[in-house]
Amino acid sequence: MPQRHRRLTMTKSKPKTPRRRGGDPNAPTWEMWKDMVPYQSFIVTDKDNVQHKFAKGDVASILPFARTWDDKKELVQHDFWIGKIREIKAKVDEDETNEVWVDVQWYYSGSNVGDVIKSFDVSACGKYERVKSDHHDFVSSEAFNDVETLLKLNERNPYQEYIRDDVFYQRHTFEVQARKVKFEQPQPGSNTCTCNKPYSPDDKTTLMHFCPRPSCRKWYHSTCLLRAKSKERRVASWEMRLLVSSPDSDDTLVLEELVTSPPKKRQRRRPSSDDAISISPRMSLNDALELIPDDVLRIAQQPIVKGHSYKGGGIVGNVNAVACARKMVYDALSGTDLPDDWRDVLTEVGKKELSDAIVKLEDRRTIPAFICPQCEGAI
Repeated sequence: MPQRHRRLTMTKSKPKTPRRRGGDPNAPTWEMWKDMVPYQSFIVTDKDNVQHKFAKGDVASILPFARTWDDKKELVQHDFWIGKIREIKAKVDEDETNEVWVDVQWYYSGSNVGDVIKSFDVSACGKYERVKSDHHDFVSSEAFNDVETLLKLNERNPYQEYIRDDVFYQRHTFEVQARKVKFEQPQPGSNTCTCNKPYSPDDKTTLMHFCPRPSCRKWYHSTCLLRAKSKERRVASWEMRLLVSSPDSDDTLVLEELVTSPPKKRQRRRPSSDDAISISPRMSLNDALELIPDDVLRIAQQPIVKGHSYKGGGIVGNVNAVACARKMVYDALSGTDLPDDWRDVLTEVGKKELSDAIVKLEDRRTIPAFICPQCEGAI
């Protein structure tokens, strides 16, 4: 396995063969690359003698070109370039030292895309957002910083994986030579709100509400909802109206009908936890709801919200937790036990706390009883 220290190994002579477009001027040519030895991984040993392993398929943060490791203390995480390791090869010198080079597929920042396509709306990209490109370069292993998590964001998915504020994410692709951005989901703004303006996760004033019903699955700015008067006077049953807004059905659920329907056939087994629920079809709705853990019911009755002012919401808000909690409530009312690992399901195995799914705004303002402009369901 090739290893190296924080030193840049220069090529011994300047090849006459043209180098790869946009790459390091010291990088190998295509002809040289073909003759190099392939590896599955390499190890970086930093100045503190800490080893960092990088492997094919990893997404990594990379020191920006023309910056040195002395500049690292001036860089924050999102200042690093992001690339995916496609291939690893090394030139083995006579002294048996390895000069390791990596074929990297770049993920552009919004500003990088804006430098190429002037019409691209840079403001719609968060500082941790990256756009997957078809641009490859040969990069020296000397420039690699750390392995990074990069998650996909789909704004129409009610079960979207939680993304922390400090995690890289991607929702578009960029064809560099064609100067064309492709959207792996509806173009930002085309399916967002009545204003058609995209979600800007770094805008401190942004707060958006989501309608999870399959025919809607649309985010709305709270300011636009207020302007359109898409709200109702808050009533005591508002939490119940939120609860019946299903991520899997366009119909408004009648919870009493779930309770009175025959329970699903289950295998006989000894209860594995205190959370096992068995509900009689003759039980009242209130009695049935009391058997559901408070945390599950409270999360299921939350509005689905995202935005900078929502504490604990990260990039995508509480959409996954609320959608999963509502499904758990529907299943429990129908006679199905909660899964033994329901806490792990709602926290996505420790990615967040249960309390993060409860909407708390930084300015402590009360959230109005908003309704979806399209289906008029509670959001």
